[in-house]
Formats: sequence, structure tokens, C-alpha cells
Amino acid sequence: YTFLKKLFIMGYLVLMSIFLTNCSSRDASVISEMEEKHYQRGQRMLKEGRYQDALEAFLKVTEKRQDASESHLEVGRLYLQNLNDPIASIYHFKKYLEAKPNTQQAPIVRQLIETAKKDFIRQLPGQPQYEKDTE
Repeated sequence: YTFLKKLFIMGYLVLMSIFLTNCSSRDASVISEMEEKHYQRGQRMLKEGRYQDALEAFLKVTEKRQDASESHLEVGRLYLQNLNDPIASIYHFKKYLEAKPNTQQAPIVRQLIETAKKDFIRQLPGQPQYEKDTE
């Protein structure tokens, strides 16, 4: 009888731990991207002008969630406007467009990609200077 009681209690504990694990993972998926603590921290860091800290916060969201389009957009903007890395910005803008190709912001993001491409080209070494023939 004691053995059955212990077996029942162990079984109950195992089932409860499975149930609680499933509930907690389900709750995490219900939270929207913009409710993520790292996303909110990133927004605060942006307002304070702490761009590197904001970048790190938004990147944590992109690592954690596949549906982090808004964080990709913020990361792209940071790389383009504050961190002078147009190639990285293009990558993140494209990730945004993969998730949201038809939103109202999509044309703006496409224009940001074009701006980043131009910025990259400006960073390339200039054309060689040819000496004029003085003869």
C-alpha cells in the first residue's frame, strides 16, 4: 500500500511538472514581440541615446523569437543611422520584409535598403586620381 501511494505521488508530481512546463511555454508565445522585456528595454535605450545597449536588447529579441520583425526593423535602423554599418542594416531590413512584405511600412523599409546600399557605396574607396598629362 505504501509503495502504491509513493508511486501515485511521483506520478502526480511528474504530471504536474509536465503541465506547468507546457503552461509556461504557452504563455511565452502569447506575449507579443513589443511586450518582450528586451524589446521594451531597447525602446528605453533608444530614447536615452544609448544605441549600443538598444542594439543588444533588440538582438536578444531576434535571437529568442522567429517572429521578431519589429526588432529586426529597429536593429536595421540602428545599424544604418547610428552605427554606420549599412550591410548589417540591409540584412535586418530584409528580415523585416520577409515577415511583413505588404505592410504600410514595407515601402519605407525598401527605401531604407536603397539608402543603405548608397551608404555602402560611399564607403568604398574613391576612384583613383589620375594625373593630368602636362605635355
